[in-house]
Parts: sequence; C-alpha cells; structure tokens
Amino acid sequence: RRRGVGSRRSLVRRAGLGYPSILALKPYLRGEQFYRRANPDSAMAYFEQAVALDSGLALGWHRMGLVRAAVTNEIDPLARTFGLRAGALNHGLAPRDSLLVAADSLYQAMSVQGGDSNYRAHQKRLFGILAEVTRRYPDDPEGWYQLGRASVHAPPLGTQLEQVLAAFDRAITLDSAFLPAHDWSSGVGIALRLGQIGRARRFLRVAAASRRVDIAEGLRFAERALGGSATDPDEIERWAEGAPTAAVGAAAQALVDWPDPNETAVRLLRSLARRRLRPDSMPGDVLAGRLSNALAKRGHLKEAFRADSRHSFLVLPFALLDAIPAETAAARFDRPTSNWWGAGVAWWAARRDTAAVRSAIRRLDSVARVTPTKTGREAWYDANRGRAYLALARGDTSDAIRLFRPAIDSLCTGCSWSRVFSDVNAAAPLLWSRGLDDVAERWLDYDAVHIPHPVFDITLALSRGRVAERRGNWAKARSSYQLVIDSWLHSDAELASHVTAAREGIGRLEAAGRR
Repeated sequence: RRRGVGSRRSLVRRAGLGYPSILALKPYLRGEQFYRRANPDSAMAYFEQAVALDSGLALGWHRMGLVRAAVTNEIDPLARTFGLRAGALNHGLAPRDSLLVAADSLYQAMSVQGGDSNYRAHQKRLFGILAEVTRRYPDDPEGWYQLGRASVHAPPLGTQLEQVLAAFDRAITLDSAFLPAHDWSSGVGIALRLGQIGRARRFLRVAAASRRVDIAEGLRFAERALGGSATDPDEIERWAEGAPTAAVGAAAQALVDWPDPNETAVRLLRSLARRRLRPDSMPGDVLAGRLSNALAKRGHLKEAFRADSRHSFLVLPFALLDAIPAETAAARFDRPTSNWWGAGVAWWAARRDTAAVRSAIRRLDSVARVTPTKTGREAWYDANRGRAYLALARGDTSDAIRLFRPAIDSLCTGCSWSRVFSDVNAAAPLLWSRGLDDVAERWLDYDAVHIPHPVFDITLALSRGRVAERRGNWAKARSSYQLVIDSWLHSDAELASHVTAAREGIGRLEAAGRR
C-alpha cells in the first residue's frame, strides 16, 4: 500500500482545496486506482468523466496527460495539451500535488519548445521542482517516479544512467503496487546498458503480469532469454514465427540493448519482416526503423542502411564509417533540407571538405533567417554547430573545442538530441588529445535511452573506456570496452578496428592487474 502523502484518505481530506466539485472526486479516485494498476483504458475513462463534471480539476487533466503519454508516446500532442491545461489550473492544490502538476506542465512545455532557448530554463526549473518534491516527500513513490521519467526523456548533461534507475527503484521500493514506476520500456534498456541482467528481468516480470496478453507473452520470452533459457537460435526462430506480432515486437524492443552472441533482437525483427502479408503485420515504416536500429547496434551497417535510410542522423554514422559509398553519402547530404545539411557538416568535416561545410552553413543561415518556426530554430543551431565542424575541417583543434562546448552543453536546446551524439563523437577525441578528461567524461556519460543513436552508442563506449582508463576507473573502462566487443562480435569488416582497440584496452587492464 502506498505510504505517506497522496493516499485516498488524504485526497478526501484535501477535497475542499484541490477539487472545486465534490461530484468529480469519486470518478477521479476510481481513475487513480486504475492508474496505479497500469490499466490505462479504465483510468482514462474515469478521469475524462471527472473533468467533464468539473473542467477546473487540475489533477484530472494532469492524470489524463500521464495516461495518454503512457499509451502513445512522450511527445504526444494531446498529452501535451492535457499537461499544459493542468498547469494553467494549478492553484488551490496541496503543496505536493501542486509541485507535481507544475513539474509535468514544465515537462510538456519542453516538448513543445523544439529549439527555443527557453528549453534550458524550463529544464533547470523542472529538475529543481523534482528535487524539491523528493526532498520534502522522500517517502512518496510518485515523486521519485516523476524524477525517473524526466531523467529518461529530458536528461540534463551529467545525468548518470544509474541515477535514473535508482529513482525508479526508490519508487518501487516505497510502493511495489504503484505500477507506473515499473516502466519496462525505460528500465529494461537502462539496466541492460549498465550490464545488470537481474534488474532488467525484474522489470520484465512485473510488466508481463500487468500488460495485455499478447505483449505479456513477448515480455515473458524476453525474460527467459535474459535468464539463459531461450538461447538456442532454432528455438528463437520457432517462437518468433508462431507468436503474435505484438509479442515479437515487445520482445525485440526489450532485448534491443542486449549484446548477446545470438543477436536475438535482430532475429526477432527479421522474423517480423518475413510476415508482411499477415493481417497482424507491423506497419512497414515502424518495422524498418526498428530493424535498422537493431542491425546498426550490432554493427551490420550495410544491412541497416538497406532496411531504413530515411533519417539523416541515422545515415550519418554509416557514412562516417565508410559503410556506404561516398557518392551515395554526398547525394544524401546535399538534399535541399536543413536536417540533411545539419548532418552533412559532420561528414564533410571528416573529409576535410571545407567548401562543402561553408556551403551548408550558408544554407542553414538562410533557413534560420526566413523560417520563424521549429525548423528555423534547428537550422540556426545547426549553423552554429557547423562552425565547430568547419574549424575541425581546417585542423584548428582549439577553435573546434571552443565552438563545440557551448553547442553540446546546450543539448541543442531540445531540438534534436540525435545531433548531440554525433557532436560528442567528433569532439571527444579532441578533448582526449588536450587532456580535458573531466569534460569528455561528462559528455560521454550522457545517454538519452529513447533517442536512437545506434553506432554512436558503441563508438562513444570506446571513447568512454579510454577516458575511464586514463582516469583510473578500471571497472568502467573494462565494461565500456566489453560492450564494444560484445555488440560488434559479428559486425561488418569496417568496424574491426574498433573491436581490436577495445580488446587491446582490456589487454592493458589485465596486464596491469586491473581486473
């Protein structure tokens, strides 16, 4: 049972403050029960009834936003509308509820800013409020859950994955029946990136007991695979061929960050690709993106490019590692869209093509001047980071570092985190060469788990291992090197040098007795 503030009794006691209409209280409390049990359909029905009875019910709108985001995604426009509506009605609530509503309203405001400079101010205020919630109400699971959620989807630089998982763990420890805190889509991926199989399996077991039947079947398969009881390739193939699409998709999503030698997630998604004519087949664009992501994580870059080459910042690492022909990359990055030019500056800089980088900067500057929208703000950002790449292309390391630092530290002011990973990939070696290991480590530890950055996640792991080794963090260095080896065990030939470098790193640690 939930402890501390926020219980049903305290909700009733505060009704005169937080709920202008007593008629709305009963459906709201029923919705709370279903929300806690991770039953989104029933929860939404009761919350909608509550706000129909009282449109000024801030907590009703707040909960509707949380439920909507859980069943769609964290940038769903309707979830944003509900969260912002709750923020506008945030008065007369008890202090704890007011803080949580304010935090979620800021969170939703950040999702709509898209490149606006207010993103950083909103982010700072959001985490300040969440710090206040967890300080004032340390026994309230929802405060810790909201901290974990914000740290997953809008993490500031310097956020450690272990800190994110610790917030979810604290919420679960305080109230294991508060099922939103068992966020398997976040928790499993974080645990696997940290190499903590047991924690990943615990998230999957709880989720399997509370999700609909077809998804639960997939989560149970993933849990068995992590436990070592579903590792035979033929068994994996048989299960994938016979299971519902939703089950196979859930299992693949759960296992995509697991660097197992059988490449289970890739096998599962390839199985889905073979069932295109089945009534329950996955939409082609969704499947293409997931398959390309999984293949790229395992170093199959050519196959990943064939599976999905629609997105500029996914194609970029393929081009940087010579997995696609140079003429193909050049044609893609010269497309008349700012996203492709923004990605292209990194590739042109790596080829020392200063003329192409300058041309991209001019085009981006032009878009930024005439487009007062999210696209224009992103173009403005890309033009500025392009100047860092221009310095890199000229061989001016000092100027490149000077220009990269404000760009990376701004996290693109919320416009597209995928840019951050390509920039850190370019800048980290510069910092390493200058001995700026503290800055390099802070950047390299950054990981937004729901922003796909395959290939970069492994190249950055290699850099992270090198920095950790030089700073004397042997355990971190070893785990980073091992991730490279395990992930790219069967990778394309172009990636062999990265695997060799990781093996050499482990060899140095073992030779020095630093196991």
